[in-house]
Amino acid sequence: VSEWLADPHDMREALRLANELAIPAVFIRHPERKPRGRVLVATAGGPNVLQQMWVARQAACSLDLPVSFLRVVHPAVTPAGMSPSDDPVAALDVCACRLLHMDARMEVKKAVKVDDAIASCVREGDLLVLGAPSALRMTSDFEESLPHVVANRVSAPLILLSTPPKNRLSLRGLLWGGLIKTGLGS
Repeated sequence: VSEWLADPHDMREALRLANELAIPAVFIRHPERKPRGRVLVATAGGPNVLQQMWVARQAACSLDLPVSFLRVVHPAVTPAGMSPSDDPVAALDVCACRLLHMDARMEVKKAVKVDDAIASCVREGDLLVLGAPSALRMTSDFEESLPHVVANRVSAPLILLSTPPKNRLSLRGLLWGGLIKTGLGS
């Protein structure tokens, strides 16, 4: 557990070290500000989503706050005529929330840029929970990552969660929901 590191290079190195040591890492920004609104879990379907839900549940219980879940989907992924609330991946999130005994409000938002969608949904008093970039992104600058971009756009307290990689490579770890596009023409 660490405070949010101001230098993006330091954040990348800390995440890379946690990844190499196969240990979970949690970075907290503005721990002195007590949230009074809700715990907002924002995801585009990355590999840390279940852990994000668990952390959000624990934080919400200790702070006595409600939980809202924001799933961001690209407009090209949602078939024409289907409302965002009918998104099948969001339905899986609802099931996961039930398994975690979490009563969370679910919202699905269509957006080309995930950071725009998240920034537009964060309200005063929220605690934002994000997943860390995937292990594949550890080779690039943290400055370009979604958590860093969002952190620069919102002033809310933030929890960034990175879970240790499994010993074996899995398709789930490489191909998460935000990368899969179905129904595309040639």
